[in-house]
Amino acid sequence: MLEGLDQINWGRLTHAYGSAEDVPTFIRALRSPDASDRKDARHGHYYTIFHQGWRYRASAPAVPFLFEVLEAPDTQDKVELIDVLTHLAVGYPEHHLPFGYDYSEDEGELRPQEDFDRIRAADPDDNDWEPDTQPLWRIDAHQAVLRGVGTFQRLTQDSDQQLREAAVKALAWFPEAAAESVLLVRQIAYRSPEAEELANAIICLGILDRYTKDLSHVPSFRGWLHPTHPYIVRVAAAISLAVILEGALSAEALSVLLAASQEKEREGDAELRIAWHWPLLTEQVSDVLECIHLKPTEPVLSALCHAAETVESSAMLSVFFALLAVVFGPRYQNTSKVDPTRLTAAQLRALRAITRNPTWKAKPFSGDITLAFGMPYRLEKFQEFLEATEQQ
Repeated sequence: MLEGLDQINWGRLTHAYGSAEDVPTFIRALRSPDASDRKDARHGHYYTIFHQGWRYRASAPAVPFLFEVLEAPDTQDKVELIDVLTHLAVGYPEHHLPFGYDYSEDEGELRPQEDFDRIRAADPDDNDWEPDTQPLWRIDAHQAVLRGVGTFQRLTQDSDQQLREAAVKALAWFPEAAAESVLLVRQIAYRSPEAEELANAIICLGILDRYTKDLSHVPSFRGWLHPTHPYIVRVAAAISLAVILEGALSAEALSVLLAASQEKEREGDAELRIAWHWPLLTEQVSDVLECIHLKPTEPVLSALCHAAETVESSAMLSVFFALLAVVFGPRYQNTSKVDPTRLTAAQLRALRAITRNPTWKAKPFSGDITLAFGMPYRLEKFQEFLEATEQQ
């Protein structure tokens, strides 16, 4: 196994810390019988060929060997290995929620009229880590993983539930294979698995349907909204309906999402296990609510203001963004500064809800949250902004 690994001139390839000569060692260690060695090997990949989300000259060449390890019957920790491959393909997957991976974004960053084959063939130099080369290494890594997507598709039929779920989740990031993948994911969803696997499949199916512009599963998603289904299944169905329908979302689906944004009806750690946004489903729901351009109706404002006042988990910032997008419009849309003396009633209500949050009251902050909506970035200036709103 891995006979071809030494045929690659890894010394000529580079990763985050220079020469990629250590990559074969990390790949072979993934086959170790020692769990600690395997964990160290995965961490080795994360700080070399996928360092802080960057891909490198050595990233794509490593991918076929990672698939070889994944496909071996006796390989352990396959779920974690799928995660490594997913990160190499698309970066941090949560960055592509809720609508899925858009390959054209990387293509759009490539420098026009550049000779990419020449760059790939050239000896490494200091430019290997420059931002200008990042789109090329990202595209190469994505294409390398795409060539092995059939492995993910086969693993959706594995006897291990966690491995099936990891494979289904991976399929959501490959629009090029969506037509084939949707058939497999649909089989899983329609055979009525347990709640966690069903919710996982529903989220993937929504993203795949968006790629293929397929509305045929919408009636099933609506059926899964029914209160007789487990909470996580209902939330997953509402997420997928929002991904496919956006502004045409039904009141029932919107109600489920608004309740989830307030962290209601938790079922132990089930929410954590099916969340695609690290680490909480509430964060994923908030991102969905931000992206579907809701109007500031009373039900929407009431739910999101309550969430903004009370949520103290890592999802808090996503809740703030969702609420502010409802009352101010999409992030970074405002080209001029917001006048604190001319805010609407809805905008005032949203800001006051945020500043009543216990975390905000204990340690005020603003930063990118306010800058994204045309309000002051620096905390002291934002505090002055808030004081000016009290005049209304």
